[in-house]
Amino acid sequence: MKNNQKTEKQIYYEKKISDLPQLHFRHIISKFNKELESEFFNDYYVSSLGVIRVALLLSVILVAVFGILDIWIVPINKHNVWFIRYAFICPAIILCLFLSLFNLFKKIMQLSLSISALIAGFGIAAMVAITQESEQGFYLYYVGIILVIIAVYTLLRIRIMYASIVGLILVLAYEFVAIFFNNMLSFPERIPIFLNNNFFLVSANIMGMIAGYFIEFYIRQTFLLRKRIQYEEELEIEKTKDELAKTKQELSLTQSTLHSMEQETDAGLRNISHTIMNKHAVQKGMSKKLSKKMLLLKDAVQELEKKIPEAFNKSITHIMDYFENTTLLKMQKDNVSFAISEYKKFFDEVKRTISSSFERKNLDKIKQFISKKIEHYSNEAITSLDELYLNMNSIIDYIYAIISYQRGKDIDIKSHVNATLKRVYYNILDTYEKELDAYHIEFGYENHTDEVVVLPVYDFILEEDIIRNLFLNSFRALLESDHDNIRKDKKIWIEVYSEKDKDNSEFFVIHFKDNGPGIPEEKKLAVFEGYSTKRTARKSIDGQGLMEHGVGLSTIKKRIEEMGGTIAEQGITGEGADFVIRINKYVHELIKAAPKPLSSYLKQEPETELLLKNKRALIIDDTQSIREELGLILKSAGLTVLFASNLSEARDKIYHEYDKPDIIILDLDLGINKGEELLFELMGKKEGEIPVVVVSGSDRAYYEDKLKSLNATAVFQKPVNEEELIKSVQTILATQNKQN
Repeated sequence: MKNNQKTEKQIYYEKKISDLPQLHFRHIISKFNKELESEFFNDYYVSSLGVIRVALLLSVILVAVFGILDIWIVPINKHNVWFIRYAFICPAIILCLFLSLFNLFKKIMQLSLSISALIAGFGIAAMVAITQESEQGFYLYYVGIILVIIAVYTLLRIRIMYASIVGLILVLAYEFVAIFFNNMLSFPERIPIFLNNNFFLVSANIMGMIAGYFIEFYIRQTFLLRKRIQYEEELEIEKTKDELAKTKQELSLTQSTLHSMEQETDAGLRNISHTIMNKHAVQKGMSKKLSKKMLLLKDAVQELEKKIPEAFNKSITHIMDYFENTTLLKMQKDNVSFAISEYKKFFDEVKRTISSSFERKNLDKIKQFISKKIEHYSNEAITSLDELYLNMNSIIDYIYAIISYQRGKDIDIKSHVNATLKRVYYNILDTYEKELDAYHIEFGYENHTDEVVVLPVYDFILEEDIIRNLFLNSFRALLESDHDNIRKDKKIWIEVYSEKDKDNSEFFVIHFKDNGPGIPEEKKLAVFEGYSTKRTARKSIDGQGLMEHGVGLSTIKKRIEEMGGTIAEQGITGEGADFVIRINKYVHELIKAAPKPLSSYLKQEPETELLLKNKRALIIDDTQSIREELGLILKSAGLTVLFASNLSEARDKIYHEYDKPDIIILDLDLGINKGEELLFELMGKKEGEIPVVVVSGSDRAYYEDKLKSLNATAVFQKPVNEEELIKSVQTILATQNKQN
C-alpha cells in the first residue's frame, strides 16, 4: 500500500496556492500584501523596463523633431518655445532614460517617470502661455498635453494611481494657463474654444484612466496566473520527486524480486527438463510394454491365422453336413435309389475343395492386411510419442538458450549453434510466402561458393535478429516505393561469396540486397547508430501490421560484431540497398566437407543424360520458388519436370493414364494437407510403384524410418544438397529400369 503522506514542501506550495488572492478593484488601488506586492513589482519592473526605454526614446525624438514645426506654428515666439523644448523637456526625458540604465531606477521608477511627464506637460502649457493670439499655437498646442496624457496612461507604465494624479495636474495646468494667461473666458469668441479644448483634454484623461486601469488589471492578473502556475509546477515537481523516491524503492524491491524469479526460473527450467526426461524414461518403459503387447498381438494374429481356417472349415462342414442330410432325407423320401457312400464321398470332396480354395486365395491377403495395419498404426503411435517428447524437450532447450543468451551466459546446446544460412532463408521464405506472392516480390538465395554457409551464431539470433530484420526492412522499402503494388520486378535476394584477406584467412561475404529506393548517402553511416529506417507502409505482411519503427540496424550490427564480423551499407541510392556482411568462415567437426558442384559431377558422369532421358519428375510443393529451384536442378540433369502445388493437382498428374511421372519429389507441408496423406493413399495401388522422394523443411522429415514405412524411397531435409539429390534420383531410376 502506497504512503500518501505529504512532505513539508508539498504543504508549503499548497498553502502558497491557496493564499493567492482573487484579483479585485482594491488590489489596483491599494496593492497586494507587502510580500506579494514586492514580488509583483520586481516582475513588473523587469517586464516593463524595455517598453519604458522605447517610450522615452520615442518621446524625446518626437519632441525634438516637432521643433521644426515651431517655425510656422509660433513664428513670433519660436525661440522661446525652442528654449522650453530643448532646455527643459528633452533634457528631462533624456535624464530619465539615462537613469533607467542603473539599478537605482528600480526604486525611483514611478517618481522619475511621473516628474518627467509633468515637466513635459508643464513645458507644453508654458508654450501655450507665451504664444500670441495671432500664432496658431495659441489654439493648437494644447494637443501636446493630450499626447503626454496618452503616454502617461499607456506607454510609460506609471501605475494608475500616479498616472491619474499626473493627468489631473496637467489638465489643471492647462486650465490655469488658458484662464490667466490666454484670457479664454474674457472674450466671448474664445469661450467655445476653451470649452472645446477642455472637452478633449478631460475626455483623453478619462479614457486614459480606463485604459490604464485595465492595463494594470491584466498585468496583475497575468502575474497571479504565472505565480499559480509556478507554485503548481513546484508542487508537481515535489510530488514527482516523492514518487520517484518511492518508485526507486519499489524498483529496488522489484529488481530483488526479479533476481529471485530468475533463479527460480532457472531452477524451474531445470526441473521441467528433468521431469520431461523422467517422463520420457517412463514413456520408454510404456513403449517397451506397448512393443511387447504388439508382439503378443502379432502372436494372436498368427494364432488367428490358424483359427480362421479352422472356423471356416467348421462352418463349411456344418453347412455341407446340413445340406447333405437334407438332400439324403429328401432322396429317401422321394424313394430315389442311390449309393449313400458315393454321395458322402462327393460331399467330402466339395468341402475340401471350398476350404482349400478359401485358404489359398484369401487367407494370405487377410493375414497381410491385418499384420500391416497393426504394424503401421503401432509404429505410428510409438513414433508420435517419441516425436512429442523430442518436440517438448526442444522447446525447453530453446527457452533455456534464449534466457541464457539474454543474460550473457554461454549456451552449450549444440542444436542451437552452427546456424546454416540457407536453412534460415527457407524458413523466412516459408513464413512470408503468401505476402511475397501478393506483392509480387521475389526472394532469392544465390551461393556463389562450393561450401555450405555455416555461421558461428545461435540459429534463433541469425533468423530473428539479423536475416529476418533485414528482410522486413527491405520488404517495407519495396512497399513504400510502390504503394499501389504496380511494379512486377520487386526483388530481395541474398548473395554469398568467398574471399581471402592479406593473411589468407578465408571469410564469407554476404550481400543482402533489394531493388527499392535505397538509403541516402548522408544516412549510410547514421543508419547503424540508432537512425530509424522508418517507412510508412499501408499494408501488412505478418497479420499484425508492419512495425511502425524501423528495425534496429544498430542491433543487427551488434549481433554481427558479436560473431566477429562487420556490416556496411554499399547500395546505390535510387537503385536499392546492399548490406554487406563479412564474417570469418566457421568450420565445425560436425560439418562435412562440401560436395563437388553439380556441373562437375554431370561432366564426370555423361551416362546420366542417357539414364534420365525421357524420364518425368513430378515436384509437389506449395512454395513456387522452391518448385522452381528443384525444377532447375532436375532439368539440368535431363529430366522432364512437372509441377503441382497441392494434392489435387498432384492426383491429376499421378493418375493420368498416359502421362504418369516416373518419380515424385514430395514436400510434407502442403497448405492444409500433409504429404503423408499421398504416401498412405498410394499404398496398395498400382501408382504406389512410382518412387517418392521426400524433400521437406518440416521437422517430420527427420523421421526417415517412419516415412519409409509409408513407402517413401528417400528422404531429404531442406536445404537439399544438389549432388545428393541428383545421385539419389539416378540410383532410384536406375533400379527401376532394371526391375522393368
